[in-house]
Amino acid sequence: MNTRPMSSAVLTMEICPNCKSKMTVTEAAPVLLNDHLKTITYQCKACHSELKRTFKPHPGEWKPIHLSPNAQYRVAFFKHLLSSDGHKFKCLQHVIEIRHARNAERALKAAEYRYERFCHVPDWRLYADTFELEA
Repeated sequence: MNTRPMSSAVLTMEICPNCKSKMTVTEAAPVLLNDHLKTITYQCKACHSELKRTFKPHPGEWKPIHLSPNAQYRVAFFKHLLSSDGHKFKCLQHVIEIRHARNAERALKAAEYRYERFCHVPDWRLYADTFELEA
C-alpha cells in the first residue's frame, strides 16, 4: 500500500463531525482492486477521530466521489490502551454499519446512538475514546 505524502494537489478541507474542529490528511492509499481511486484519511486535531473519503485523482486536482443521498457508512469505535511494553495502540470495541444516511454527520449520530444502546450507557465515550468513519 502506498502511503506517501500527497502531492501539491489541494484536497477538500474536512471538519470533524464529532467536535467540529479542523481535520488534517494523515494517509493516502489506493482503493483495493481499483487503481483509479484513492482513499484519503483525515484525523481531527482535537479529538483524534478519523474520517475516510474516496477521491478520483485528476491532473492538478482531486475530485471527491459523490455518494448517493442514501449512502452507507461504517463507524468503528476504538479505545486507546497501553501494551505490556508501554506503547499506545487502538483497540477495536465495536463496528456499526449505517445503511442509509444523508451525510457523514447524521451517520455518526446514528452510530453513536446505536453504540450507546448496545453498551447500555448514556454516553459512548464511556466505552470508547475515538471512532473512524468510512463511507
